[in-house]
Amino acid sequence: MIVDTQSFLAKVEDSMCLALSPESKSSVYPQATVDPSNLALRLVRAGGKRFRAMLVLEGMRLTGIRDEWDYQRGVQLAAAVELLHLFGLLQDDVMDDADLRRGISTASRFVEAELVAQGASKVNLRRHSDALAVLAGDLCLSTADDLVRRETGKIDQLWSRMRREMIIGQFGDVYATATGETDPATLQSIANLKSGRYSVFLPLALGLLVIDRDADLSKVEDASEHFGLAFQLADDLRDQQASEVTGKDHGLDIANNKRTTAGLSAEFSTSFETPPAKNRAIKELLNSGFETLRINLYPRESLRDLEEALQTATRL
Repeated sequence: MIVDTQSFLAKVEDSMCLALSPESKSSVYPQATVDPSNLALRLVRAGGKRFRAMLVLEGMRLTGIRDEWDYQRGVQLAAAVELLHLFGLLQDDVMDDADLRRGISTASRFVEAELVAQGASKVNLRRHSDALAVLAGDLCLSTADDLVRRETGKIDQLWSRMRREMIIGQFGDVYATATGETDPATLQSIANLKSGRYSVFLPLALGLLVIDRDADLSKVEDASEHFGLAFQLADDLRDQQASEVTGKDHGLDIANNKRTTAGLSAEFSTSFETPPAKNRAIKELLNSGFETLRINLYPRESLRDLEEALQTATRL
């Protein structure tokens, strides 16, 4: 079955919006001008690369999409991964005290303006708006779980493990920032847990398991370590770019004294002092991952779409 990428991503967004929409009218507090669903939906509709959804599709393509049933399950799992990502973004913005995300105000800042417009007291205003943004993230996590609930076996086990690792990794990130952790191995492990694994390994593995529930994930997991670190490195380096380029605040990692993969230059064969050097470091990581897949699992021609998706996602 041949699947058009853009059509698949559009279906994923529709699935996300549909999954969130039943909660869009609050029966508990009907006079509220915002609720957790529309806070999440404004971020869905603001765009985003849907990189993780693309990787679900690429995992499916590697094994071969057989029929409409495979396709629809893939859409639902891709929507779940994107909602898990949305959960991370909403809470990450609170932790980083960010103002912008995807070119619009973050959920906390949007709620804060709404509360002021409703005449809310300015006492503890930021704390209240942050709390409401966190709860919108919680709704995204709960909704993502609902989309995966029908799955069993390896998919259910993988989902539970990745969700837990992502949260533990985020905890480690905040704790390491607070304590001034500088050990490269520790920081790399945190980056892998909080972003790399759920951004690359989880969607790829879910895509494979949609088609083959007994798929061997070990080689994909090995390759995804390289892909995930390349993705995280590119994301950290983008943090240093202007807001109009990325659609979010720039320099927050530095402002928050956060040690990132971009600061671990000793781990790679090149420094990050110039743009070509940064791109070379990312390319080395991607090549290492693809070499693992080519040797152990898939022929080169079957990896072209995946290679293009990863190169696009990590381009500075």
